Amino acid sequence: MKINTENLFRDTEYKNGETLPYSEAISITSGKDTLYGYILVPGGNYVESRPCVIMFHGFPGYTNNNDIEQALRRCGCVVIHVNHRGAWGSGGSYTFSGLTEDAHAITDWSVSDETVRKYNIDTENIILIGHSMGGMTVINTLRYDERVKAAAAITPYDLAYWFENGEEELKELIRTEGACLKYESNEAIFENARRNYRNLSLENSYDELKNKNLLLIGAEYDTTAPIEKMILPLWNRLKTSNEKGKRELVIFKTDHTLCSKRVELTKKLGKWMADLI
Repeated sequence: MKINTENLFRDTEYKNGETLPYSEAISITSGKDTLYGYILVPGGNYVESRPCVIMFHGFPGYTNNNDIEQALRRCGCVVIHVNHRGAWGSGGSYTFSGLTEDAHAITDWSVSDETVRKYNIDTENIILIGHSMGGMTVINTLRYDERVKAAAAITPYDLAYWFENGEEELKELIRTEGACLKYESNEAIFENARRNYRNLSLENSYDELKNKNLLLIGAEYDTTAPIEKMILPLWNRLKTSNEKGKRELVIFKTDHTLCSKRVELTKKLGKWMADLI
C-alpha cells in the first residue's frame, strides 16, 4: 500500500461507525525478559496491508519522537515503539550488545502470523527508524536482518569513535544520562561497550550495507554525534558504491535532538518512505 504523505500533518474526519485510529499497549519477549511499548494503528480508511515502522529510542531515550510516529500513522503506517531491556519499565538489564538482539525480537513479533493478521501488516515493507543510539541500532539491525526493507538513522551515535579517540566522554554519558536505566553498574555497562564496539561500529558496517536502503540524517551543530566523526566515515564509502540500494544523506542546520526541525524531519522521512514503498 502506498502511504499518503498529504496526511502527515492533517487529521482525517471519520463518520460514525467507521474504524478510528487507535493505540494499544504491547509486550514482546527478548531473551528471557519482557519489553514494553505500544503500537499505533491507522484508521479504517487504510484497508490494504500497511507498511510497518519500528521506532528505536536513544540512550537513554529522553528525546521523544512520538510526533513522527503519529504523523506516519496518519499516512497509513502501523507504528511500533518498544523500550529496550532495562529502559523505561522493560525487564532485564540494559546493554549495548543487547540493542540489536531486542531489535530482532521486535521484528520477529512484527512479522509473526498473529501480528500480521491483527494489524494488517505488509511484511514486505518493514522499516526501522532510530535516533542517536537508536540510529546505531537500526544500522546494525539492517546489516543482518533480511526482513527489514530499509532503515533511517537520525543523528546516529557510534560507540567506536570514543574508544578510538578517548573514553572519558562515554564514561560521563553513562554516569549522567544512563542514571535512569537498569543495569549492573556503570563499570559493567562500560565494559559491555568495550567488548562490543568493534562489532557495532558504523564504519565497519559498509560491506553489509552497500546494497541496502539507508537514510542517514545528520545535524550540522551536533556535538553529541558529530557528522564528520560518526556519519561521514560510513557515508563517504557508501556514496561511491555502485551496488543496488537507495542510500541518502541529509543534513539539517540544528543540533542532536533536531528539536528546531521537527516538521522538516518528518516531511523528509515521509517522502523517503513514499519513494521506497
